[in-house]
Amino acid sequence: MSNEETSTETVVVNQSTKGDRGIVGTASASQTIKQLWHASQKAKGQRLTLKRFARQLLKDGNEVAEEWFKNKAGAKDAGRSEANIALSRTIAAATKLNRKAKK
Repeated sequence: MSNEETSTETVVVNQSTKGDRGIVGTASASQTIKQLWHASQKAKGQRLTLKRFARQLLKDGNEVAEEWFKNKAGAKDAGRSEANIALSRTIAAATKLNRKAKK
């Protein structure tokens, strides 16, 4: 009997879809809404504003429209850090002292 060693290699292939402009990622809510809006403008000949179109999608329960409105309301806006707040206070105080010193 011969001792045979079997080796199995696992090859992981990173498959990414490539479009005309490179690697394609996840579309933002804004981009998706605008693409849907343009498609409806061409197909149905509707002349709705983008906001009215998004409101119609929201009534139909579209999650992308809901995310779009949340983003427009500032859901992804970053808050000011403590360091930034402290820096702005010291700059304001220095500016105030500088104005008083000139008078």
